[in-house]
Amino acid sequence: MAPQPSRDPLSVLIAPSETETPEERDRRVQREEEAKHISNAIDEELNRERKVPKPAKVNLVRFGLLLIDCLSLTIDKGKSTTLKNFQLMHSPKVPSPLHNFIQSLIFGRERGSWRGVIYLNIVRSFHSIMDAMERVYRNDPWPEDDSEGIYPSDLPILTSDHLKIKRRLSPLLYVEQMLLSQICPSSPVADDDRIPDSARFSLKEVAVNSTTQWKEGFSEQVKGQQPDSQSCISVWDDPDDPGRLLHACCDDMIRLWNDPIVQKLLFKLRIRLGDHAAFFLDSLERVTAPKYFPTDDDILRARLKTLGVSEHRFRVNTGGGIGKDWRIYDVGGHRSKVTAWVPFFDDVDAIIFLAPISAFDQTLEEDPKVNRLFDSFQLWSGLTSNELLSRTNLILFLNKFDIFREKIEAGVPLAHYVTSYRDRPNDVESTSDYLSISSLFNVKDKIVLVTGGGSGIGKMMAAGFAQNGANVYIAARKEKQLQEAVVDIRKVAMGKVDYIVANVGSKAGCDALIQEFRKRESKLHVLVNNSGITWGGPFHDYPEERGWDNVFNVNVKSIFYMTAGLTDLLAKGGGNRDPGRVINISSTASVDPLCEGSLSDVGNGTWSYQPSKAAVNHLTSALALKLGPQHITYVSLPPLDVFPSKMTAFGLKKSGEDAFNSNQPSGRFGRPEDVAGLALFLASPASAHITGTHTLLDGGARYLRHFIAPATKL
Repeated sequence: MAPQPSRDPLSVLIAPSETETPEERDRRVQREEEAKHISNAIDEELNRERKVPKPAKVNLVRFGLLLIDCLSLTIDKGKSTTLKNFQLMHSPKVPSPLHNFIQSLIFGRERGSWRGVIYLNIVRSFHSIMDAMERVYRNDPWPEDDSEGIYPSDLPILTSDHLKIKRRLSPLLYVEQMLLSQICPSSPVADDDRIPDSARFSLKEVAVNSTTQWKEGFSEQVKGQQPDSQSCISVWDDPDDPGRLLHACCDDMIRLWNDPIVQKLLFKLRIRLGDHAAFFLDSLERVTAPKYFPTDDDILRARLKTLGVSEHRFRVNTGGGIGKDWRIYDVGGHRSKVTAWVPFFDDVDAIIFLAPISAFDQTLEEDPKVNRLFDSFQLWSGLTSNELLSRTNLILFLNKFDIFREKIEAGVPLAHYVTSYRDRPNDVESTSDYLSISSLFNVKDKIVLVTGGGSGIGKMMAAGFAQNGANVYIAARKEKQLQEAVVDIRKVAMGKVDYIVANVGSKAGCDALIQEFRKRESKLHVLVNNSGITWGGPFHDYPEERGWDNVFNVNVKSIFYMTAGLTDLLAKGGGNRDPGRVINISSTASVDPLCEGSLSDVGNGTWSYQPSKAAVNHLTSALALKLGPQHITYVSLPPLDVFPSKMTAFGLKKSGEDAFNSNQPSGRFGRPEDVAGLALFLASPASAHITGTHTLLDGGARYLRHFIAPATKL
């Protein structure tokens, strides 16, 4: 029997009817051709979309340190202002007068909303001023922080005129509540809803969630109007418009704001309204004028904190008529909201991180014990060390510099809040340079282990790390020496300092040190292999064990075993932007073949010391290749004549200070800060891209010693 043809149910279903007429057939064919045309068009569109580059994803993060150019963005603002600048920068560029119309559409109907925000900035500023005046008048007790209190005797005396103006301005509190009800009706801010006293007399900052339609509360007032000054004219005609009351109070507000006694009071109480509304308080006559219409600059300077995550899209012109679609996610808020950011960091191209440099004297609203600038740095450090963001472009803006300048020029001491600044000049240039550079060379809270840290170069480096905020462990054989060194280092330390008794002259001794360190810490940021010894003896009778074996055990083998035993902790402590660090202390003897000289007695030579230090350099190069993929940098530091090391002390005793200085272009031998400074650089983010190098620290003495250069002093 011949096989029956297969019967596909779908073919049977769509097959034309056996009784189909020619007219029906023509209509069916026409429908099929139309459907095919539509299908082909969809396929073509999908193919075009596949060829178009995907939009660049940019996360805009508020808070955050490293100074870079802010492009054409105004550095006086926060993340919301950065977004407003994006809107202005990347609006269509067309000839006037159409350009002016397009510019007016950039913020569109939002102008009415921002008019309300500007009014709110003003009335809340005066609310803070009037609160301070009331407390002075009632002689209320003043809160104190850990080091500085406020005493009534230090405050200026308010006159009866001040109190009269304050009473006349009391309707501003009603305007404040009305504006708050429009911006955030679900969470009105009552007069007693304040942040803790430790944050002084600032009212709790108003915040809106980016997902809420807070602008609609104002937009309803101009519904149906064009986004221009006519919309504000129609609002002014409303008898309940807050602008009317502000205009009526304008003269009193100007008088109170410009009063020298009030300004002195604000300064004494550290109420710095420049953080929010000084621009508008200096322009009260303009912004409270009848039918006031916000300019672009006004909107850029208006302050309203946003919480949550919002998405914004821009088309950025990259030149030659080619555009690039940007998708920007605006994230921010309290530290507790950080976990909500995580989904938006997936496959992101760049992160713009904004840190208000002016916040050095402020604390977090949610935790008054935490400095805002320090919190910003901690968050930034977390981003830069995150392995998931290793291929993401990170951009840091230190913004609000104009407010920072005002504070410094007003005499606010940076060292009072950033203690590492110490007794440096409290001028704008010095303070801003320090904050810009300090993060680049920052080692605060890093965990450092220094072998041979009880004296000499090891102690110098340990003190340098501890003085700059690192948590330091020093290790050596003699416990009494370690105890004395810890006492000395703690005198200047900002971080924790402790010691571990250990002898790294054998693998067992290295393992014991590693085991004890692991009991105390779960990660390590910096390992300094500093332990070293030498031996001098006659050429024909040089001892094997003491002269060769012990020297190589301590100088070379200990470096290998300490590194191998702590590699996993170093990998935990670093990332590709701030890797784990190993600093091996070598010597200029590693590149100097002279074994008989100032470091040995007459007739003797340090025959094993120079080869051991040369081995340190070569081992450094080898392990730099081995550990690079684990984000661990590996460098050697060969110093010469750094006092008060043991070897330098021996040379000084033998040859005298003049002989040492004659070999130095600088006319001096090294000081503790010379070696500590280089170690800090090699352990800081500034050296993240340096590995496998051997940085000689000899003041150029090697050139004079071999008569390569004349003995000219610097």
